[in-house]
Amino acid sequence: SIFNLFEYLNELKIGEKSEGKSKVAIVLEFIFDKHSIIIPFLIIVLCGLPYLIFFYPGTVQQDGNVQLQQFLGNYGKTSHHPYISTIVLGTCFQIGSSIGNDNLGIFIYTFLEFLLSSFVFAYTINFMKELKAPMALRVVTLLYFSIFTIWPINAYTFVKDTIYYLIFVLIVIKIFKYVVQEEKQTSIWFNVGLALLCIALCCFRNNGIEVVLLALFALFFINKNKKRIIILACVVLSVLCHNFLVQQLVYDAVELEEGSIREAL
Repeated sequence: SIFNLFEYLNELKIGEKSEGKSKVAIVLEFIFDKHSIIIPFLIIVLCGLPYLIFFYPGTVQQDGNVQLQQFLGNYGKTSHHPYISTIVLGTCFQIGSSIGNDNLGIFIYTFLEFLLSSFVFAYTINFMKELKAPMALRVVTLLYFSIFTIWPINAYTFVKDTIYYLIFVLIVIKIFKYVVQEEKQTSIWFNVGLALLCIALCCFRNNGIEVVLLALFALFFINKNKKRIIILACVVLSVLCHNFLVQQLVYDAVELEEGSIREAL
């Protein structure tokens, strides 16, 4: 169990024992304060290993299979799914197939997706530390992401939607920091990161653009400084340029047929 792991780490004498602190408190401090990304990441990965072994190479969801068949030319290419996400799924499959077999092709994508999922959830726990969330809440959150089966199963599925919600989580954290940490509003690198995440979200669902624009336009109401408004406008403009220019160029290059509107609903 997770608590047995805590005790094991303590037996390794991790960290200095401070006077008045229990063994469990020292281990929790080591995990959630001193190494609040890498240790939760490793715990989530270790808890997910049985899924990687017994469900190898991962579950292939219907949408993922359709996108793969479109990439391979077995189905007609449409814009029902953002084709950039189709390229990502198909390229991973192609790499694995070329050096091994089709199962390895599926596994390359699902394994990378699993690692990304583990990192994002660990990053979320680290963000909770920044917010000074109670230790008990952080422990429960780690247990929830580690042992609640929906998360490792979704993380190990050949489908674009897992990447979508992981990017969405990162955007939510970015926006929260943008609102509460005013210095972030004028940070070029912070805003570049926000723009890239928003663009990535649009690459994995057609309705990503609506989600992004609603969130970004809401930020204009908390900005009264001209410089901050200009920087935020550049973020919005970069997302629009990608969605209506760059993405359209990709669609034209591969001669996509118009897809169903259901994907955007």
